[in-house]
Amino acid sequence: MQERLTQLIANADLRIRMGDAGRKRYETHFTVERMLNETLDVYMECRVKPK
Repeated sequence: MQERLTQLIANADLRIRMGDAGRKRYETHFTVERMLNETLDVYMECRVKPK
């Protein structure tokens, strides 16, 4: 881990690319609409089903 952190400290281009990739992942996987839909799915799965 120390080696990787040292690499990030020394390499500005790598930091930028990793930051950009993280931002894209966040914007793709953690939209308000998606989080709402996934939360509602969990609630629907947990609700008590009538017998």
